[in-house]
Amino acid sequence: MNGQHNVRATPFVVDESAFRARMAEFNWRISNSDELRTGIAVSERLIGTNLAPFEVIESIQEATRVATWVTGDPVDGFFLTIPITETGVEALRHIAQNAVKRVLDRLTKG
Repeated sequence: MNGQHNVRATPFVVDESAFRARMAEFNWRISNSDELRTGIAVSERLIGTNLAPFEVIESIQEATRVATWVTGDPVDGFFLTIPITETGVEALRHIAQNAVKRVLDRLTKG
């Protein structure tokens, strides 16, 4: 992998080689296809619900090159990072603000 590849995400740019080196310090590595399938299965068992389909997560990894991380041999940990655009960040903020407002409304208005 080329250490010069940078992933543009908001609000930062990810230096791929530095990110990989830092994650390796904690025994995390980019998953291969089989490890990705296992990592998704481990995560889904842990949280009790489905993640996005394999093909979607795989395409995010192919686009960003720093999205799907695993640890263990066999895989016993999965970490997913998803860089998003400024529009995506704003959408998440809007969703979070509305969720907080709904909870506060329920608490204060019965």
